[in-house]
Amino acid sequence: MKKAIVTSIIVLFYFLGHSQNANEHYIKGMDLFDHKKYNDAIAEFSSAIKANSNFKEALFKRGVCFEFLEDYEKAVNDFTAIITIDPANAQAHYNRGLAYKELNEYTKAITDFSTTIKFKPLHKYAYYNRALSKLALDDIEGACVDLSKSADLGIERASEIFRYTCK
Repeated sequence: MKKAIVTSIIVLFYFLGHSQNANEHYIKGMDLFDHKKYNDAIAEFSSAIKANSNFKEALFKRGVCFEFLEDYEKAVNDFTAIITIDPANAQAHYNRGLAYKELNEYTKAITDFSTTIKFKPLHKYAYYNRALSKLALDDIEGACVDLSKSADLGIERASEIFRYTCK
């Protein structure tokens, strides 16, 4: 009994230490991110993830760093990891959609933007980027529906594209 209690305490301190270590790296990463030092931020977020593989916030920010550095495949991997942990994470779906769009994988981008809209029906940028992805696939009719919706939600550029594309 006494041995079980001691073992439990050791395990608890081990996990608390890793959690604190992960948080420290995350905080350092955020400071570097805020100063646009994306490569250094990636290293800190990676250390946070190594200490806690389910650290969604660190995965998300590392994915955003990869997007800023135009390493879209690595960004997709991080956002996919979040979606595996939290399938209803609308922002991870949205950002993965952006990365897919940059990789010219428009069908996958449309799927992610559609999932974002499912969870956040007023996400104007999801409608807008889904429209741009549909335009890239020559789905003018579908793009016009999304351009109209994103314009209604306040994206001026969507109104301009709608006027020239949709008649």
